[in-house]
Amino acid sequence: MKKIYFILFALFVVITINKINAQTTIPNPGFETWTDANTATSWTSVNQNVILTTIHSIARSTDSHSGTYAAELKTQAVLTLTVPGICDLGTIDLTTQAVGGGTPFTGRPDTLKGYFKYTPVGADSMLIAIMLSKSNGGVRDTIAGGIFTCNTTVGSYTEFALPIYYNAAYTENPDTMNIILLSSATSAGGNGTTLLIDDLSLVYNPVGISENHAVNYRIYPNPASDYLTISTNDTKNIPVNVKIFNLTGQEIYNDNYLNVSNHNINLSTFKEGMYFVKISSNNINKTEKVLISHTK
Repeated sequence: MKKIYFILFALFVVITINKINAQTTIPNPGFETWTDANTATSWTSVNQNVILTTIHSIARSTDSHSGTYAAELKTQAVLTLTVPGICDLGTIDLTTQAVGGGTPFTGRPDTLKGYFKYTPVGADSMLIAIMLSKSNGGVRDTIAGGIFTCNTTVGSYTEFALPIYYNAAYTENPDTMNIILLSSATSAGGNGTTLLIDDLSLVYNPVGISENHAVNYRIYPNPASDYLTISTNDTKNIPVNVKIFNLTGQEIYNDNYLNVSNHNINLSTFKEGMYFVKISSNNINKTEKVLISHTK
């Protein structure tokens, strides 16, 4: 069955800023306010008629963690398509299948938390992502980001804690935040997969950024073509794990090595597109977004 996913090619790439006051909190974090049964205040979703079939990518649910309501995202079958439940704080472009934009935001939080229930159909996986960015001279820089995925049944509301990893190259505050919620983030998505989300919150470290974010690693070049290099000034023989995820949260690379000044990753088998590279070493984590382009 053909699959369609709204974040496959341009998650975190298309930027359209909503004109509201900048803030340091999540708007409507508990999904208590709704315009109607399928439109949560401050959140963007899909309400579309597709050949006499109406797609609602989000629904108001009384199965809440606290308060009256929660957000329910359900994967649906429409003719030969499988359409995931999706919502975000920015834009959803049905033509380009892109999620982007966000809400004006100036904080530097350490963690995104919330509560969720998940019922996957088949080998499905959900995804929650956050991106903090800033416009510099007409170019939008990624200040920080992180993703959380789950592919097992979670029958009762369970807290998730998504670390937000900061790009050490940028010390300024962001001006935009986007949070993306997705019921099916893999090609194995199944009709009826259901994700319930409630009580989102941001955690701020008392001293600003967690020490785990100030890691001494550099990932280059970006964009990358043939090879991706991970370098560090730390010459200790500490085990390092490198994982690479595509924009749907699928892990496509996982390798362990002893810490050396430079570690090269062959990209010849990688498809062109945007990826997340995560480095873990001695309880230290760093995640960066990398564009792979084989065009010379």
